[in-house]
Amino acid sequence: MSIFQGIEISVFRWINTDWSNPVFDKVFSLFSNLPVLLIPAVILIVWLLIKGGKSGRFFVLKLILAVIVANEITEILLRPWIGRVRPCVALQGVHTPDGILTSFSFPAGAAALIASVMFLLSIRYPRYKWLFIFLAVMVGLSRIYLGVHYPTDVLGGFAVGILAGLIVILVFRLLEKTIKGHGRPTSTR
Repeated sequence: MSIFQGIEISVFRWINTDWSNPVFDKVFSLFSNLPVLLIPAVILIVWLLIKGGKSGRFFVLKLILAVIVANEITEILLRPWIGRVRPCVALQGVHTPDGILTSFSFPAGAAALIASVMFLLSIRYPRYKWLFIFLAVMVGLSRIYLGVHYPTDVLGGFAVGILAGLIVILVFRLLEKTIKGHGRPTSTR
């Protein structure tokens, strides 16, 4: 085992084992619970669709596309290629209050999805960026605490999520330039 792997396992054990208690079991399970996370997302999307006008509807499209891009990079491209075994399978004595997952772990899909959404929200609503960062960090920590991801899985997921958000921003900017470019009057000679 390399020094880096030893440090990562030590950090994993510190969060997963040393922090373990019944209150954190519930708190971190809540931050990893997709249906619970979907409730505020659906409320935000409905609000943007109804009250956000054209800009709000385009933003909803950006959010959806960023989640799709993050998911595809994580689940289709990277996880099968890297094939990293989850800590709850690879290590002994892992605290797993929500059970064991056996699919590959790098990068963390939940971290990628939440990072893609929180990144875009931070750009659109910079006044609340610390709230969005806090939510992303809590989801990431929950994945480690629940024993299903190593710290680098979560960091890799965050990187994928931010990359997905940047890809969507770039695509929309290119589309906007293309559309505006076609709307220019042509000169006649």
